[in-house]
Amino acid sequence: MLDEFIKSLSIEQKQALLESINESLGVESLKSEPQKKPKPVRVDKSKATKSKLRDQDLDFTISRTDNEEKTRMPVTETKRFNSFTDDGTEAKGEEFKTPDIQPTERRRPPVQKVNQKCSKCGKEVSVHPTHARDWFTCDRCIGVR
Repeated sequence: MLDEFIKSLSIEQKQALLESINESLGVESLKSEPQKKPKPVRVDKSKATKSKLRDQDLDFTISRTDNEEKTRMPVTETKRFNSFTDDGTEAKGEEFKTPDIQPTERRRPPVQKVNQKCSKCGKEVSVHPTHARDWFTCDRCIGVR
């Protein structure tokens, strides 16, 4: 709708409308001189300058001044003081006491050890089932390795 209205205006009417909008917004008129772009500063591109810049860019050395403080220090070098004092205020009260209860009885059967024959020395050893292997080696033969 607004596009149709603007298209129906003549050039003079469009300029007048634009000027009145700019005045109401406090913007300067577009008829004033267009802002000139600043000219780029010309840099001396002599060979000496290029080589200096290149040398600075390729210089990866780290230089430290003598007055810099040491930022990292082992904990054992400084004197430390434990400022914690236990006043007991946090864990007092009935809600912090461990209740007296009867522990549940152990229902799991004891582990049944498995007899294994050492593949190196042939000795029979009884071991926990988690250590049972097809190619079992006893502790004494493992230590000889």
